[in-house]
Amino acid sequence: MIAAILQAIVFVRSADGSSVLLMHRNKRADDPHRGKYLSLGGHVEQDEDVLTCARREVHEESGLTVGDLVFRGPVLWTGFGAERRDYLRVVLRVAVHADDHALPRLDLGLVAI
Repeated sequence: MIAAILQAIVFVRSADGSSVLLMHRNKRADDPHRGKYLSLGGHVEQDEDVLTCARREVHEESGLTVGDLVFRGPVLWTGFGAERRDYLRVVLRVAVHADDHALPRLDLGLVAI
């Protein structure tokens, strides 16, 4: 039995709570998630905890430095993708304001919720 892959998934909400920062996957034609809007986040590295991973991924993907993170719950996806892998995703919310004008990448944007 192979253990699930641990990931941190982060939702960055606007100050008024009306929108969330998402990444539009549109760069690679072969991306199975092409055209989708996804939360920020990624795999937890061997030498880090989930919170460290969450902060690193948000910074790598958006340029934002986040403060307090709020745990929202775990999600277990089994048999996902072509390799049928299992993923344990720790869902977090960022308790900071995301300013759309400060975002350095065009594939990021605040989407109304």
